[in-house]
Amino acid sequence: MDDPVTLPAEWLDQLGDAVPAYATAPRAGVHDLRGIETIAAAIGTPLMPWQRLVARVASERHPERRAEFRYKTIVLTVPRQSGKTTLMRCVLMHRALVKAQRRSFYTAQTGKDARERWRDLVDAVQASPLRSKITVRRGAGDSSLSLPNGSRIRPFAPTAESLHGYTPHDVFIDEAFAFDDAEGADLMGAIIPAQSTLADRQLWIVSTAGTAESAFLRRWVEQGRAAADDPDSSVAFFEWSMPEGMDAGEPDSWLWHPAVGQTISPQTILDAAATMSAGEYMRAYGNRWTTTRDVIFDDDLLDALSLEDQTPPPAGELSIAYEAAIDRSVGVVWACWTDPETGVPSLRTIARNPGVDWMPQTILALRDQLHPHTIGADDAGTTRAVTEGIRRLDEWAELTTLHPRDVTLAWDDMRDRIRGGGLNVADTPGWREACANAVQRPLGQGWTVDRMKSRGQVADLIAAMVALRLHEHRSADAGSPLVEFA
Repeated sequence: MDDPVTLPAEWLDQLGDAVPAYATAPRAGVHDLRGIETIAAAIGTPLMPWQRLVARVASERHPERRAEFRYKTIVLTVPRQSGKTTLMRCVLMHRALVKAQRRSFYTAQTGKDARERWRDLVDAVQASPLRSKITVRRGAGDSSLSLPNGSRIRPFAPTAESLHGYTPHDVFIDEAFAFDDAEGADLMGAIIPAQSTLADRQLWIVSTAGTAESAFLRRWVEQGRAAADDPDSSVAFFEWSMPEGMDAGEPDSWLWHPAVGQTISPQTILDAAATMSAGEYMRAYGNRWTTTRDVIFDDDLLDALSLEDQTPPPAGELSIAYEAAIDRSVGVVWACWTDPETGVPSLRTIARNPGVDWMPQTILALRDQLHPHTIGADDAGTTRAVTEGIRRLDEWAELTTLHPRDVTLAWDDMRDRIRGGGLNVADTPGWREACANAVQRPLGQGWTVDRMKSRGQVADLIAAMVALRLHEHRSADAGSPLVEFA
C-alpha cells in the first residue's frame, strides 16, 4: 500500500507502531465493542489495540437496518502469535450470549483442527466466570457449546456437505491459506446457501499469508485490499504485514507486529528464525506471501546427519514407529535408539515395502525379533488402519499412538534436531525423498507435516519423527544383548 492507512488519530495513537498495512476505518454508528471487551476480560484475554479495532469495525450495524451488520464479510490477515483465534473466540461468545438462538460455526484447515480450536474455546470459557452459563457436548459428530438462550457454537469440517441442513448466522474460517481454489469453492458452496436467508449473517475469513497454492485466500485478500477504502463495500479488511525494506534480523523491525509489546517480544520472533526456512519464517511471522514452497531441510543439513556405520543398541532400548503413505503406495518402519558411544539418537529404516497390507504382520514379527521398548505411530491417516490391522492379529499388542499435541511436539523436536545436528540417520533414498517432499501445516497451536499437501510421500520422515518421540519419552529400562540389523 503506497499511502499510509487511513485511520482516525485516536486509533493510530492506540496502535502505536503496530499500524496496519490495510484497514477498514471505523464509522459512526452502533457497534458491539464494549460487549466484546467485557467477554474478553471475563475469559482472561483482554483485547489488544489491534483486536479492539477489528472488533469495533466488524460489529458495526448497518445505518438503516440495525438488525444487520454493516459488513457481511470480514477478511483478516495477521502473522502468527497475534491472537487472531483469541479474538474470534471473544466475538463468538459475545454473539452467543446477547442474541438468542444464534447459530455460529467455526472451521479451520481440517475438521480435526477445527475441533481442537473449538476445544480451546470451551476450555477458556470453562475456566472463566461464564462457565455456569454453558453446556458442552464433545461427541465426534455433535460437538457444541450451548447457552440457556438457545445459542450454539459448533466446529465443522471444511467440506461441501458439512453445513447441509444448518442455517449459521456466523461462520468463521481460520487459517484460510490452507485451501486451494477447488477447496475454497467447495467451502463457499456450503456456506453461502446456508447463510442466505439470514439478514444478520456474517462470514469471517482469517489467516496468515499464504503460498502460491492459496488461491482462495489470495482472491479474498485482493478483494479486501480494494475494499479497505470503499465506504460502500460489504467487505471489511485488515492486514498487518512486514513493510518492504525492513531488516528481519533487527528487533526494531518487528515493532509493526500487532502483538509485540503485548503478548510477544521481538526476541521471541527472532529466535523462531532458527527453526524455520527463510520463506516460511517470513510467511508465518512477517505475514508475507511466498510464491513457492520452500524445502524445509536442504541437502547440507541431511548430509551432516548421515551415518551408515551405526552402533546397535542394547535389547529393550529400541523404539519402533511405522507410517503408511496416505495413498497406500508405501509403508515404512523406523527404529530409534541412543548411540551407546555418543549419546546421540540414531534413526534407521528397518522395513520398507510397496503397499501397506504387509505391515501388521511384519511389525509383529519385528516385535518378536527385536524386543523393542516401544512400538507406535501417529494416530492419523492411513496409518490408523495399520494400527487396527495389528490389533486384529494380536488384540494384546502394546501400541502407543500419538495425539495432536504429541505430534506437534514431535515435529518441533525433529525439526530442531535436523537443523541443529542432534541426530545420526542411516541415509536412504526414501528418507531424502520424504524430506524433500515435506510441507508443514498448522495443527492446533503448533505445526506438523502435511500428508495431503506435501509434494509426495512423507512416510519416512513421519515414521522417523514418531520413533524419535517414542524413544525420547520411554521409561528407563536397561537391556544387555545387542540388537543386530540384517
